[in-house]
Amino acid sequence: MVPRPTTETYTAPVPPPYQPEFIITNVRVFNGRDVLPGPYDVTISHGMISSMVVSTEPSSSHIGSPILKVDGTDKTILPGLIDSHVHITHPSQLDMLISSGITTIFDMGCFPPALVSSIREACVLSDDPTAPVRPQFYSAGMPATTSDSKHARMLPYSPESPIFLDRNSRGEDVQTHVKRWVQDRIEEGSDYIKIVADVPGPTQDTVHLLVQEARNQGKKSVAHAASLEAWKMALDAGVDLITHVPFNGILSEQASESLANRRGDEKVKAAVPTLTMSKAIAQFQQSTYRGERDGLVNMVMESSFGSVKKLHEAERNGQGVVVLAGTDANELPFSKVKHGESLIEELELLANGAGYSPVEALRAATSVPATWWGLDGKGVIEVGAKADLLLVGGQPWDDVGALRNVVGVWREGKASFRRP
Repeated sequence: MVPRPTTETYTAPVPPPYQPEFIITNVRVFNGRDVLPGPYDVTISHGMISSMVVSTEPSSSHIGSPILKVDGTDKTILPGLIDSHVHITHPSQLDMLISSGITTIFDMGCFPPALVSSIREACVLSDDPTAPVRPQFYSAGMPATTSDSKHARMLPYSPESPIFLDRNSRGEDVQTHVKRWVQDRIEEGSDYIKIVADVPGPTQDTVHLLVQEARNQGKKSVAHAASLEAWKMALDAGVDLITHVPFNGILSEQASESLANRRGDEKVKAAVPTLTMSKAIAQFQQSTYRGERDGLVNMVMESSFGSVKKLHEAERNGQGVVVLAGTDANELPFSKVKHGESLIEELELLANGAGYSPVEALRAATSVPATWWGLDGKGVIEVGAKADLLLVGGQPWDDVGALRNVVGVWREGKASFRRP
């Protein structure tokens, strides 16, 4: 989905005073990969994790120390969460995201370029102690589609919009036009290239050329694909990441294996299922048509869960594909997915409906996306890592719903908020 701007607002909590050094004491640790035995004292210095030592009770080494101490008793520290599919149209959405512990986001369609620039600027960490702390922001900018696609019919784009490849060729041949289109997006600041694989929509040759040109320019390619036909198109083009799973049928084992095996430059491929979006679409159909489309509703959810199970099996078997947690958070009336809290719901859907263990679900929002996106120092709790941290009550490796019990959130050691 590529939503329109919104005026909905959210009042973020005022960040506490910046502390260049502090210690979270006697805290349980999920380090992004596994649960560490025993509670730890975790020291943060100038935005980095500088020390991790097993706690003693009482923690005599810190008695009398002037350093701020945050009591982690009966709490869990884990890496700041990563949502690999959001849409941002207003700064208040950034505040909602970080208040849920999400410290890094990947926007999958935001334009015009001036809006992307303003959102990116709003996410820069400031030396102003009263400035809000917001997630680190990456964006595809403008995606590629055509004027006859489903997206073109759903959303009110101007016919002259560069989003429509078929309306802006300037008489160029397809290869020249695609090369210019990708270069324009990069000059606008796009961090990766987003392609809407619709049927109807861009041709197979066009999608392939977009993927190749993105690769030539050193950018990852991302394809929106919400049907079996669109998935085949994305697979055949060799995209790096496919977002959504088919609504109209379960992926075959051959399809999941195909994603895993299409590793042109030996890079692992990725999928972002967005089960929260599947659920939003199903609920909209159910409420709008009052039982008339129950068959469609059931198909959407059965197809989505069934496909994720196939992808998860390929991931567990080490076949070169990983699943990243993402929500498609947006504010469109027919598919609204709330920014922030929907990522916890996404992890619950993975754990309760798609065969993931809670720990596997947590990895899908921490270390796995950090590794795949190349986010050095993120997604892990270890000495030398960036202090992107989420402190919660409870044990999320037993129940990912514990992630809702947010006690504190930090990005590079700067607190978004912290409960006393």
